[in-house]
Amino acid sequence: MRECSNSRSRGLFPFVTLAIETGARKNIIRTLQWKWVNFTDACIQFGHDKTPSGTGRVIPLNRRALETMKLWAQRFPNREPEHYVFPAERYGASGDVFEATAYATDPTKPIASIKEAWEGAKERAGVECRFHDLKHTAVSRMLDAAYPLPR
Repeated sequence: MRECSNSRSRGLFPFVTLAIETGARKNIIRTLQWKWVNFTDACIQFGHDKTPSGTGRVIPLNRRALETMKLWAQRFPNREPEHYVFPAERYGASGDVFEATAYATDPTKPIASIKEAWEGAKERAGVECRFHDLKHTAVSRMLDAAYPLPR
């Protein structure tokens, strides 16, 4: 997680946090819109999913996921319900000291991919896992916490 937060892709840390805390698939998070995030009730309602049972499903946000989403939302004070939580944007660096900068942000389009940022963070951390493994980790954590899972 530390290397995700050190990524030049500013969205990698909240993206991965959401995956590991909710068990959501990468594409579901990638196409998540603000209208599906409910800060008051601490939950997310997912839109179209890979499986019929996943479409429209409501997932509660634990404290870590909720706080991460609140911090992420602060970066988009002019967000609209139809805007994507993880918008398309480009990254670069400026100055003598490497400092990543996001530009060309388009909230009407979802982020294209986090693959490069994800692979870079894994390499820097010396970790070998697939993004899908975060879903397995989330389910294992839920089982350990005796959270009732749908059947």
